[in-house]
Amino acid sequence: PLFDLLGMRVIVSRHALPGSVEADGFHWKTRTTVTPRVLNPATAIVHDGTRPPGDAVAGTNFRSHVWLPGTAAKDSACAQGGGTAQIGDVAYRANDVAIAYTADRPSWLVLNEINAPGWWAEVDGNEVSLLQANGLFRAACVPAGSHRLSFRFSPFRLLEAGWSR
Repeated sequence: PLFDLLGMRVIVSRHALPGSVEADGFHWKTRTTVTPRVLNPATAIVHDGTRPPGDAVAGTNFRSHVWLPGTAAKDSACAQGGGTAQIGDVAYRANDVAIAYTADRPSWLVLNEINAPGWWAEVDGNEVSLLQANGLFRAACVPAGSHRLSFRFSPFRLLEAGWSR
């Protein structure tokens, strides 16, 4: 599941892998399963600290479950369980990923891209809480209805985050 979540399509090793092909002393295997970039998990698993427990994460079905830190997840509109969202157009720009969606009730949307200082989330131009999903990625609890979630980056916010520490 972790290889799927990380989007690893090819694994290269010096050692033989089940089903791998050898070339120039290396073994490589093409993977057929990769988790989509945008997920709508219905269940949030809340953990303490900045990272979820590694051994527990390894067996997670990331399509239906998301690991989120502490009280921020508990205090969200999605705390009782996320709704079902239909993901529409996903537009990538230099400092912005915009996701069109329609949700039956407040829902978790997870973007499987690294979260870092300088990123924030907006729904239709209104800022919403950005959470660190699955230890590395970006998540937001979004409202019901048809909306556009944007994950945005600004170097000014990055500097601001550094100065506030």
